[in-house]
Amino acid sequence: MPNSKHDNESNDGPKDRKNQNVRAIILIIVVAAILFGALAFIAWYFVNEHSERIRFLTVNTLSLLVMVVIAVQAYIYRKQWGVMQAQTEIARKAANAAELSAKTAQDALRIGERPSLGVIKTTLTAFSPNEVPVAKLEVKNTGRVPSTRTSVHAAMNIRAEDRCPEPILPTLAREQSRSVIAINAERHSFATTNRRLSVAEFEGVQVGRLWIYVYVMIRYSDSQGGDYFTEYYARFLPTVGQFEDCPTHNDAN
Repeated sequence: MPNSKHDNESNDGPKDRKNQNVRAIILIIVVAAILFGALAFIAWYFVNEHSERIRFLTVNTLSLLVMVVIAVQAYIYRKQWGVMQAQTEIARKAANAAELSAKTAQDALRIGERPSLGVIKTTLTAFSPNEVPVAKLEVKNTGRVPSTRTSVHAAMNIRAEDRCPEPILPTLAREQSRSVIAINAERHSFATTNRRLSVAEFEGVQVGRLWIYVYVMIRYSDSQGGDYFTEYYARFLPTVGQFEDCPTHNDAN
């Protein structure tokens, strides 16, 4: 809550400022009149010679008028200084608002003109007993500019939990080429358990005792220095032969 003198003055209306000016002028006149009366009293009662009395009164009256002029100028300068401070504050706020507006526009342009990578299709290409299961991931850039420095970290796990538990993060990084991924271009990556599927595991997946989960983390950049990620998590449904997105860990920035 503002409580400074400057804030209080900035909240005064035109009528209040006019009243302040009138009161200041009246105060200066009253003080000047009191000082002039004091000079006249001293000249009348303490200066004997008539000519000296006139000279004393004239010189000191001129000095008093000079003091009055200085006081008026000081008051005017003070008011002008207050106005300049208020204008400076307004200019500073305007500059901050312009800077924020420019940053917002730049961010909006960057968001509109950025790459956007995501997993558009997941297919279980190898799923047989005594073979290594493999899921093929189709990653596509649906953004408006090419992506750079793309890396895809993918992992496959076979687990007994059937309600998409917390994913086991991949320990093996399967990276896409560091070359640019053009607009609407697709890249393929693969997730696997890196071991052969036993007969018991194969049968367990078929009857719903075990579930195949695929977790993917995609990280990429753009030419402006922006860094992005896409997180994908899904489980395989053997009854329909397709992957279903999990309700968690499907996110992007």
